[in-house]
Amino acid sequence: MPFKLIALDLDGTSLRSDLRVSERLTNILQKIKTQNGIRITIATGRMFATSVPYVEPLCANSPIISLNGAEIVDHKNGDIISSFTIPADLSKYGRELFWRYKGAALAVCSGRVFLNKLTPEASGSIKDWFAHPVIEPPPEEGEYSSFFAIGMEEELLTIVEDLHRNFYELIDVDIFPSLRYKPLSYLEVRAKGVSKGSGLKYLRELLGIDKSEVLAIGDWTNDIALFREAGFCATVANAAPQLKELAHKVSSLTNDEDGVAEILEELFF
Repeated sequence: MPFKLIALDLDGTSLRSDLRVSERLTNILQKIKTQNGIRITIATGRMFATSVPYVEPLCANSPIISLNGAEIVDHKNGDIISSFTIPADLSKYGRELFWRYKGAALAVCSGRVFLNKLTPEASGSIKDWFAHPVIEPPPEEGEYSSFFAIGMEEELLTIVEDLHRNFYELIDVDIFPSLRYKPLSYLEVRAKGVSKGSGLKYLRELLGIDKSEVLAIGDWTNDIALFREAGFCATVANAAPQLKELAHKVSSLTNDEDGVAEILEELFF
């Protein structure tokens, strides 16, 4: 198939449950990149810094879509190419709201991570997704990419209600369950219209690549927007049902069984 760009999700897709990339997948991606001259990017909800260990194993040779599209980052040096920030009025309100939250809450501002408190139940998630958080109030000045909160879903819903009541037209808010740290859920706040899909659209236009020439592979609901900006979409067997409905191809294998490797082998060889 005439693909020019492959967009890979990390957690639950390209990574196994032990957070490693299989040697089989690395070898296949290297072969695809060498033989076909295809560009490879990572599209993730993680910060760029916590995605860096996977740039080489996944043979990424294009800017990275991080924080679910809030930042596009140079894969070679970590410089932010583009940042889609939250409006100033909401940033002020968000700082105050998240700082009062009884669980763990984080704000990503100008490339730094500010944490209200480190709770035992949230420590694993924070380590996986965020780099070098500091426990101090977020600054009044600065460009905010995202706000996050970690806790039980019913606790997070109170924040959602508060935010929607005051800033519904300015933001996108998602709550999704943690697959690795059950029964926790995550809440994420981004500027309106910012998603993995908007990040992919920005990247492919930057690279001069048409939507029809993009292959996207993911596993969870935050990949729905990614799929809508790709010409061909595929999922692993452990993917969310909503994503499987949108996929052109569903692997019979999970992320732990090299589902992504199987997909690529069938599409390219």
